Amino acid sequence: MESFHFTHAMNSFRREVNVELGSDTVKQHLRKDMGGIMVLPVNWRATLKMEEGGYRDEPDDPNLNRYKISDITPDSLPSVRGIISDVMLDVPYYLSDHHDTLIAAVIREANRVHRLWCQNNPGFEQYGRVHVLGHSLGSVMAVDVLSKQPTFVDTKLALEDPADPSHFSFNTTNLYLCGSPAGLFLLLKEANIVPRRGRPLTSPVDLNPDASAGVSGEQHTYGCLAIDNLYNIINPYDPVALKLNATIDTIYAASLKSTHIPSTTTSWFSFSNALRGSASSTTQPDSMLKIPSLPRLPSNVELETHNFTREELAEKRFALLNDNGTVDFFLRYGGGALEIQYLTMLGAHSSYWVSRDFTRFIVLETGRKAGREGTLEVCRAVKRRGGLK
Repeated sequence: MESFHFTHAMNSFRREVNVELGSDTVKQHLRKDMGGIMVLPVNWRATLKMEEGGYRDEPDDPNLNRYKISDITPDSLPSVRGIISDVMLDVPYYLSDHHDTLIAAVIREANRVHRLWCQNNPGFEQYGRVHVLGHSLGSVMAVDVLSKQPTFVDTKLALEDPADPSHFSFNTTNLYLCGSPAGLFLLLKEANIVPRRGRPLTSPVDLNPDASAGVSGEQHTYGCLAIDNLYNIINPYDPVALKLNATIDTIYAASLKSTHIPSTTTSWFSFSNALRGSASSTTQPDSMLKIPSLPRLPSNVELETHNFTREELAEKRFALLNDNGTVDFFLRYGGGALEIQYLTMLGAHSSYWVSRDFTRFIVLETGRKAGREGTLEVCRAVKRRGGLK
């Protein structure tokens, strides 16, 4: 999107966030010490000379043949080709020799916005929390930056040295990805999503990544993110969005049911009891992330063929990456007898900013109490019947 359109979308999204913060249904699930939520756009592209032909940093030469993407695009199927031009062509730019320039622009602009916010809100650098929301290519860039990000940043020191473009000047609590093709980049790099050793500090002792070899990773490992929680939010009609659970552990991901974000128009209010009681309810056994209990002792064949160690390690990775025990969350979108899926698909990639379900989910997960006890039961990972195979 052009910066004006993106800023307009963020302004609308901010208004919807404020509406949700005023909802009694939402308020009762937020932590007591939470202030407000401010949504600030990071217009990194506005700092670069982005043309239809891509980023160019060399001076114009009238003797060279300069052509734009519009010059090589046929006139047929203008709507579809427009989507491809606006959404997909940023990816080859990102994969070109200009990769480092684009990443530096993202870091520089994010740090500038953060620095201005801290100047206008004294004390935020000490008490405030920063969450990153990346859409489409922005989600891929966020994964790239946060893989190289130090595990913890001295925010005060980073703000005093704003010239350093190597990492964010803030620590990231939650990373929200939407409409994200990050799974494809992980596949191409043969990388996995793994927790960062030493994060989050709120983890129980038995889930501390320092205590188990093979659970976590270090800085500069692609996919090892310096965050507390990872959310990959998917519109099932969005052709760009890909799942990430399998990039953590394929077998364990196959054992989980799909986690759907409740709808504000239908099912969400039917879960109002879960909203009120999710943080303190102890009436039901906590079996969401536990190996299913066997009705009998396993046979020797079962013991030899079932790799419990891998399941336990995968379970810990998922729990460290998100308090809900999963990172893939699906929006309910479309449907109906008269629906044409291909037409629905055209607007799906930009649908997140106008989805009330998406907005409420972001507000609740941002403002909830840290740890599994602060999550909604309806959003927690649930295993398929029968467990792993």
